[in-house]
Order: sequence, then C-alpha cells, then structure tokens
Amino acid sequence: MFFQVNNFKILMSTVIIPILIFFLLLTLSPNSDAGNNNFPNEKIIDDKVDNTLANLVKSINVNYKKSLEGNYDDKPLNTANQKLTTYLLNMCSGARIVFKSKLLQSQKAGLDFASSDDGLLKLFTWDTLTGGTMHYYKTIALFVPKNSPHKDGAEYKSVEFPLIKVDTDGGDSGLWYGSDAIKQINTKNNKTVYLLLGTGIYSTIDHGSSIQAVNIDGNNLKPYNFFKTKTKTLNSIECDFHEDDSHEITLSNDNHKLLVPLLNEKGVCTGKNLVYEFDGSLFVYSKVE
Repeated sequence: MFFQVNNFKILMSTVIIPILIFFLLLTLSPNSDAGNNNFPNEKIIDDKVDNTLANLVKSINVNYKKSLEGNYDDKPLNTANQKLTTYLLNMCSGARIVFKSKLLQSQKAGLDFASSDDGLLKLFTWDTLTGGTMHYYKTIALFVPKNSPHKDGAEYKSVEFPLIKVDTDGGDSGLWYGSDAIKQINTKNNKTVYLLLGTGIYSTIDHGSSIQAVNIDGNNLKPYNFFKTKTKTLNSIECDFHEDDSHEITLSNDNHKLLVPLLNEKGVCTGKNLVYEFDGSLFVYSKVE
C-alpha cells in the first residue's frame, strides 16, 4: 500500500502536475489560440496584408499617371485594378486580421473601407481611375457567413459589388462607400440588417446618393427588402442630382429616421425630404417635411 501511494506521489510530481502547468501557461499565452482567437504573429500578418493592399493601390495610381503620358494605353491600369480585385476576393490568409486591422497604409494609398458594428461585414472601395469626370468605383465585400464557427473572420466569404443593379444615372460606374457607410439595424425579430450608404460622381455637376439594405443569409450576402413605400417594399433607394450643391440620403443619429431628398423634374432639390421611419421591422414612408 505504501509503495502504491509513494508511486502515485512520484507520478503526480513528475508527470501530471508539469502537464497541467504547461496547459495552463499555454491557455494564458498571448499567442495561443486556446486563450483567445488570435493568430500567432498577428502583427506580422496584419502588416503583410496592409502593405500588400497599399502596394496594389499605389500600382493603380502609377499606371494611371503612365496612361496619360504619350500614347494612351489602358491595359496596365486595367491589369492593376484586376490584381487588387483578385487579391481581395481571395485573401484567405489574412481574413481574421483584415476584420480587425485599421489598414493604415492602405487607407493612405487610397483604399477606403467600412466595417459594421458587429465586425461581420466590411466593404473595400477604391476609384479605378478608368473614368474622366465620371468616376468608376469598385467595391468588394467581405463577410462572415452565419454558419461560420468563428465570428472574428477566421472563415469568410467575399463578393464583388453590385449585389443588385442600382438604377442611377451613373449606370455601371459603381458607388463610393466611405468609412462610415455601413449602418447596422437590429429588428424586433432578431434579424440584423446592414444599410449601405453610397455616393456616385457622374460628371462635374451630376452625382448620386444611394442606400441599400442587405443581410447575411446563411452563406450569402443578399439584398433585403426594407423600405416600405406607399405601394411596395424596396431593397434600395436612389437619388440622382443635377446641381452643384452636394446632397445625400441621410439617417438620423439613432438610425431610426431616413431622409430622402425630394427632387424636382430637373434633378434639383426642393428643400424637402421624403421621411421613412423605422417601426422595428421596416423603414416605412410617413410624410414629406
């Protein structure tokens, strides 16, 4: 009996306790996936992604300037835009980091991005520099699917915009989504809807404003019918302006009141707005003010 007890003490002191201490230290380690959801060497991956994106955007700027010299050739500029598009659509290695990173170098180079409050949706937008007075924008969305086991972006999907054809004077010129372009709304039936506020530049005087509603439905980012007019429910609202003054579709600070500029037949603001109010499920048209 004494032999068995003694052996047990030896086993505890030489094997079991050291193993328990090891796993405890592993759990508390700042680079451990057991204690948190960070990748090891997160800063290194962060910087790599940021620098790569920044260099791809800079390449677009360089090739744009070259296209203006001598014989015009848009092929290098189109290739540079495609490389950035492809990288964003296939950026598996840095997904978690992208959802957390501020991407300071990329922003400085000209890549703008917006993030939802819950961190599950990001929009990356840049000017392709392939237009003149009309600006052609490109946007890539990264989002975490509903069935992802990791809610920090470890598994994500990407999609190129537009999700829906937006009926604007800009045609296929795309929309610019700035850093505050995503407004997150939680409905009373626990559905999360993202409102995307975009702007377009079609000429020196023509510009547009748009609001689109989307939600993450399973493995897909889908348009969501969220704006109830007098006759139907829409997933987007657009305004095309023909005037120098800058006007946009706006939301109140609490995201519960939507103001859509009322235009005359010439595309000029009347000074009044169509008002939509959130009733917990939809934005419902209420009045003109």
